[in-house]
Amino acid sequence: MSDLREPLHQPPNPEDLRRVPPDNPFCARIRGLLRDFVDGDLGRDLCVEVEEHAHRCRVCAVELSRAEHERLMVCRAFAALGHGPSLSPGFSDRVVQRLMDETSIEPARDAAEAAAAGKPVGARIRTSPEPNPGIWARLAAGRHTLLVTGLLVLLCAAIVLSCSLVADREPEHSARLVVTWANGAYGVQGEFKEGDGLGNLQSLWVGAGGVACLEWHDDSSLRQPAAKLDVRGGGELRLQSGAPLLVNGKIGIVTTRPVEIPMADGNSLRLGLGEYVIAAEVPSDWMNGPDQSPNNPFELHVEVEVLGGHQAEIRRSTGSAFVSAGEIGVYQGDGSVTYRAGSGGLAANQGTVPERRPPAEGSPNQTNFQGRVVDRYWLPNEGAAVHLTVTSGGMPRGLTLISEADGSFSETMDFGCDRPFAIVQVEPAAVRLDLGVTPPQAMPVTRLQSYVELARPLVLNLAAPLRGRVRDDFDIPRSHVRVLPCIVDELFGSVLPLMTGQTTTDVEGDFQIHRLPSRLPPHQHLAVLLLDPLLEPTFVPVPERGSEFPNGWWGPLSMVARRLHPVQLSGLTHNTPVEILEEVPGLRGESAVVKRPATTNSSGRVNNFPIGSGRLWWRLGNAANPLVRELVIDTSVSFLRYRPSGPSLARSSVFRQMTDIGGTDLQVVYSYRHQRLFSGTAGTGDQGLLVVDSLGHAVADAQVFSLAASGPRDSVDTSFHGFTSAAGFFPLTGVTLGSQLFVLGPDGATGQVTLGFGPPLITVTLAATGRAQLGEQLRPTGSEAGEILTLRFEFLGQSIAGMHPVAVRFACAARGWEVSGLPSGEYRTVIGETVHQFVVPSGGFVVVH
Repeated sequence: MSDLREPLHQPPNPEDLRRVPPDNPFCARIRGLLRDFVDGDLGRDLCVEVEEHAHRCRVCAVELSRAEHERLMVCRAFAALGHGPSLSPGFSDRVVQRLMDETSIEPARDAAEAAAAGKPVGARIRTSPEPNPGIWARLAAGRHTLLVTGLLVLLCAAIVLSCSLVADREPEHSARLVVTWANGAYGVQGEFKEGDGLGNLQSLWVGAGGVACLEWHDDSSLRQPAAKLDVRGGGELRLQSGAPLLVNGKIGIVTTRPVEIPMADGNSLRLGLGEYVIAAEVPSDWMNGPDQSPNNPFELHVEVEVLGGHQAEIRRSTGSAFVSAGEIGVYQGDGSVTYRAGSGGLAANQGTVPERRPPAEGSPNQTNFQGRVVDRYWLPNEGAAVHLTVTSGGMPRGLTLISEADGSFSETMDFGCDRPFAIVQVEPAAVRLDLGVTPPQAMPVTRLQSYVELARPLVLNLAAPLRGRVRDDFDIPRSHVRVLPCIVDELFGSVLPLMTGQTTTDVEGDFQIHRLPSRLPPHQHLAVLLLDPLLEPTFVPVPERGSEFPNGWWGPLSMVARRLHPVQLSGLTHNTPVEILEEVPGLRGESAVVKRPATTNSSGRVNNFPIGSGRLWWRLGNAANPLVRELVIDTSVSFLRYRPSGPSLARSSVFRQMTDIGGTDLQVVYSYRHQRLFSGTAGTGDQGLLVVDSLGHAVADAQVFSLAASGPRDSVDTSFHGFTSAAGFFPLTGVTLGSQLFVLGPDGATGQVTLGFGPPLITVTLAATGRAQLGEQLRPTGSEAGEILTLRFEFLGQSIAGMHPVAVRFACAARGWEVSGLPSGEYRTVIGETVHQFVVPSGGFVVVH
């Protein structure tokens, strides 16, 4: 028998596969190699394949840790049994040979002899009489048999023990910081590179002008990473007690779940789901006074800004203070917390506002806010996070509540609610991946003395996961592409990035996102941004995740991002680093840009500068006075060359205030239609607004906005006033003459009016939305008939105070190639390579030919 034997491969545990099914065939193949990997039975190529896949796929990485933990427990079980006497040389070979002799595994020669003697295979053939063994020989044979049997029993006991331990214990988790990208970041062992990690009490320093992007994996069994951080130039970060501790400098944090961040002054920050910037500054007198020490817990100057998402809680021995979205909280030592308006990353100083504290017992302004969260079957939903914004004294106040087992939530506040509405956003419990989040939306409330309650329960619907596949224009799968979901307002142009939903593509170009919105309010649509340094920033609309499309729609969506192409820039300053801003095609120009750095030569040119198809701007000026100047195609040459054109403009007149998306070169606004609340008086007055439909019936719960073309490039700025009453009435006290009012009905019907001298009661009639259907000649045929078309409808009617509505709809054969929810008016759309123009009647129907 040959000594070369194939290693025994170990299949995965069927219970593990049932508990956590593989996402795709590639994951299934890797799962079948995990046990061989931890035992060292794989070749080098397969080991590299498993390692690379585990770095990209979190599910398979967790299962790999389970396999490693299982092997560790088996080793520990054997170690616990102790070590017996050493075995003589060649013992294992003799045991194997004896087992072969006494079982059905027969050498070929014995099988042939058995067949020649007419005996069954496996019987022993005697060629001469054997002497009867004595008692001592039988005992010697018995000792070998007992030894083999004992070893088998011990092996079975060890396996049973290890299986019970693995079943009862979860894999151990260790906290760590993993560097995903770094430039100018250092530690005690030198410069950090991508993939390096920080253990407990290890530090990372970033030099001036450098940056480091990290992922924080804590020691819990919850979703990982807990947060993504980027440390700015001059910052110092240390992993201490399993959490990142900011010693000095500035960091940006995007959380994937609520976390707590310690500070070097002994305090801590509790962050929810959102994006934050934290700055800590060491006072200069630490270097001057002989008795001063950086370990003094009452000296650090700390600033906390909430760029978006849940509020932040500053936890100190003197009490807690809260910072809401759009605010900066500042404190030093045990002094009071002061506030100023947000500046997109702690970049500006503005006036402070009074400190906000938790509810004080017995406060005369106490208000009890309550509501309820249910699913689509009207069953209570436990563990949902409800983010609320109400107004008190004209100032927005935010809080986050968690629903109880019966779906209810309540909170006693030390401030009142002076408007009959609240801005609400709901996120289901982390374990409910089948439910979708809700976007920020206004909801009426009922008020009775000190009790405030949402007028109706909050409903969470089922949401199918978004699966996609990203390829470039050469049909090559692209890995490590950042995928950022967004909600776009078709009427007002606002963009709301869903930070907690962002992900990256794997080696096959695939990605998957859970918990996206199941339903969106009228005139909003869902989309994803594809971001990669070598690809054009690509904006891809996708349907709401609760849409009733054919089953085939929920398969992976094919998305194409084109490669950047080189051009020449000329007419710039000589031998100077420059920054070029490129708008993102598909979004409003003032809403998002990609920053592209370059360095000019002695002629003021940049050769082979990679760009996409967006509009280009040259950033000038300084941080205090940022300017931009447009770059246009130079028609005097036969190749693609861009040169500056027109005057330098203030950046604020071209782009809105934007937020950096960590780990990318993208800057995008963070806004939604109810973000700005009307600051005037809301009460009963002589002049009012009556909202009716086309039949003259009063429209209740219609939303009233005021519009102004005061944004960049004369884009629209909105302020939300509130809802009409059950009688369709809304008081106009505090609204100035000449204001442009826009009314949005619950079903998407719209109307507008300009306030002027007139009757005390102004009537606005809402125009219902209409439908459009593709004509026979425009519908896909043959193999393309099952496709779903993404159609972009550009409104050509009269512009209202800077509004330029663009509606995105999806058409398919299952819906008769019909789309709905289009405000009445004239539109233009492109189907194939042909431009089509048509008019949608109010409440009517049109066929596009």
